[in-house]
Amino acid sequence: NGGAEGTWSADTVSFDLYAQPQVHSVTPAQGDANGGEPVVIAGVGFTPSAVLPQSAFRCRFGDAVQQSAVAFVNSTHVGCETTWGRDTPEGQIVCVAVNGVSFACAAGVRFRFVGYHRPALVDASFPPEATSLTLRFDSQPTNRGGMNGVSPCAAVLDDATVALLQGTALAQPDCAWTDDSTT
Repeated sequence: NGGAEGTWSADTVSFDLYAQPQVHSVTPAQGDANGGEPVVIAGVGFTPSAVLPQSAFRCRFGDAVQQSAVAFVNSTHVGCETTWGRDTPEGQIVCVAVNGVSFACAAGVRFRFVGYHRPALVDASFPPEATSLTLRFDSQPTNRGGMNGVSPCAAVLDDATVALLQGTALAQPDCAWTDDSTT
């Protein structure tokens, strides 16, 4: 149409409009910090459809999004497994996305993770000279993998990662912690 005033495009784009769901509660409200605990989230607006299939639904606990599809869903309940999470007195906020992207949360609905979780890798980077690799884990306090000073990386990394870091070198790589979450 050339964008002239008073004209319109012959093209059409269809879209679907739906109400954002509401989260009311989570049961149980606490579990292991490593995740994998089955929970039921109650609320409204969870009904799956051809546009919003069950496979698109996701649960989120704090900042961690559940990667697998939910176990079940109906108009008022979603069943999923918890992600890993930090043990904090206030717990982690619980959210549901019916489209896998836009999460609905309720500030008062929280899940309390109990205990320690496996450290989660947050960042991996090389300095400009590429003589070392910095791994930054989440802020959960650690025992630094039982390491004191410089030790073989096998103390904190799996065999495949150690082999990858070693490359063609004869010696296995060494690791050292700069603080409780950075090696």
